Amino acid sequence: MELERRGRVRRSHARSNWKQEDLDACDRQAVWSACLPDGSRVRRESHARFCERPVVKFRRPTHPHICGQTWKTGKFLLLRKTIHQRLSAKLRALKEELRRRRHLSMAELGKWLRSVVQGYFNYHAVPGNLASLRSFRLQVIRRWLRALQRRSQKDRMTWPRLVAIAARWLPQLRILHPYPNLRFDATHPR
Repeated sequence: MELERRGRVRRSHARSNWKQEDLDACDRQAVWSACLPDGSRVRRESHARFCERPVVKFRRPTHPHICGQTWKTGKFLLLRKTIHQRLSAKLRALKEELRRRRHLSMAELGKWLRSVVQGYFNYHAVPGNLASLRSFRLQVIRRWLRALQRRSQKDRMTWPRLVAIAARWLPQLRILHPYPNLRFDATHPR
């Protein structure tokens, strides 16, 4: 039975300009059966073409859910943390852009960095993610210092001076998105 079905598929593919390599590129069992895993039926040739497409990677969520505990009572808590690869990718892009904007005035750089950090906080400032936000802000200040130090050989920018400047320009850490049970808590006058 299985061999007959394989022979019929190979003959039908021989009539339609498909080669054996095309059949080997995809899952043979899925091509030889006319049903897809979801139960729908499809022509074998179109399924073979579908199997040749490059595989699309599944994008992981930006905040994986992690089981944690409250520090006061030790009760269960759902934590959401920024994926490390996203944080480092954003910092790499920021470093390149700082290199391009290195010679702007301090006020222009401060305004631009404020918008970048505030935009990052607007998305990632969820409960349980303060350590990642603190790390991001600290790394932004370090890269800013490095960009300012690379302006000239007679650099006078020090870490305490830049921390004072960053306190003026960069936003402070705050959780902008409360837990869903607090966010959707409705009060009715009844």
